[in-house]
Amino acid sequence: AATKKSAAANVQLNFDLEVTPDALVQIIFDPQIGDIIKGRGNGNLQMGINTLGQFNMYGDFVIEEGDYLFTLQNIVNKKFNVKQGGTIKWSGDPYEADINLQAAYKVRTSLLDLIGDTSKAEHKKRILVECQMKMTDRLLNPTISFDIDLPNSDQDTKTLLKSLITTEQQMNQQIFGLLVLNRFMPSEQNKN
Repeated sequence: AATKKSAAANVQLNFDLEVTPDALVQIIFDPQIGDIIKGRGNGNLQMGINTLGQFNMYGDFVIEEGDYLFTLQNIVNKKFNVKQGGTIKWSGDPYEADINLQAAYKVRTSLLDLIGDTSKAEHKKRILVECQMKMTDRLLNPTISFDIDLPNSDQDTKTLLKSLITTEQQMNQQIFGLLVLNRFMPSEQNKN
């Protein structure tokens, strides 16, 4: 008996989406601990899916405003504000998007622990400190780097801060102290 071959139909669906700030976009890195970016913004996205399971996505999303719930091994759980102008760009595989975001977490603390100089009254005052995070490269495996800014401080104080935090390891240590303890950690020269 002759067998009849049934050719599976390959159906392709294409979507063109204009994303506006009315829509809330969420990117969930880890649903168990809540590592998630939520934001509103603008973008033109094209998506295509077929019955063979291929899914492609193209276009750019530019963030107007948003937040990133940053978690680290159940020790850190802080909400960073995502800065306007960050981008997520898709060029095919939806999991291989490129990301370029900056976010900030603000805390009020003194420079006393970092500087160790108790003779200056201004170092004892609590000031606004901004922990800055930059996320680049691949969306689901981003390169993360940190920086610290003193938005309301004078240039001499900012220069002093930069002179005390000169390596990536020192920066990470200070960010950890600010996020977990809400204060700077003693600098290397002030530990003794």
